Amino acid sequence: MLIYKELMTDEAIAPVKKKILRKLWMNVGQIDIYLVCLNEGPDQFDIIHAGILKQKRYPKKDLRVLGIAKGWESAAYLSGRLYEHFREKYKEDIFKSQIEADKADMFRRL
Repeated sequence: MLIYKELMTDEAIAPVKKKILRKLWMNVGQIDIYLVCLNEGPDQFDIIHAGILKQKRYPKKDLRVLGIAKGWESAAYLSGRLYEHFREKYKEDIFKSQIEADKADMFRRL
C-alpha cells in the first residue's frame, strides 16, 4: 500500500491520523473509516471502506491512498477536495497520468 506524502484527512481524522495509519499497517479492522484511493480504471478516485482490507486476497500492494475520512459522506467531500487540489497542481482536469508519472516522488510505502 502506498500513502500520498501530503495525505488529506477530514476534521475527525486529523488528530488520530498516525494511529489510523498504524492500524492500517497492522491490518486491524476499523469501523466507519474510508480511504480515498487512486482508481486503477478510467475513473479518478475510489472510496474504499477500511474493513475490506482485512480480506486475504484483496490487492493491497498496489493501492495508492490519497486521503482518509470518517464516514462515507465525508470521504465523498474529501474526494472533491482532492480533485480540486490536483486540478490546481497540474492545471488540467484529467491528471491521473501525471500522478502515475510522479509516483516515486508523491507516495511512500506504508
